[in-house]
Amino acid sequence: MDKALKNWLKRRFRDIQDVKYAAAAPAASLTSLSHEPDLVVETWMNSRLYVHLCHQPPKPRTLKSILKQNTQASIGTLFLVHAALLPADGYVGRLPEWQDDLRVLN
Repeated sequence: MDKALKNWLKRRFRDIQDVKYAAAAPAASLTSLSHEPDLVVETWMNSRLYVHLCHQPPKPRTLKSILKQNTQASIGTLFLVHAALLPADGYVGRLPEWQDDLRVLN
């Protein structure tokens, strides 16, 4: 499933006119395997976007570390969260810390 999703996302990004390439290969400059993106997207204007697929709840410190590292390198970050990890529609209550962090960053 994960590989099929990555391939579908790569095709979708490649269909965008401004995208030079979309690949599943991590950049050589990464310092941590937990920061390894699932997809790397680069535009013709040399902008980079790292796409992270979240199939399990990420640790808040990992989210913050990824964002800090990417921001320092002028790299955009996109977290795609599996729908099963999100609260039910109409849920009213306290969110887990990682969900609240992503909500605030959005």
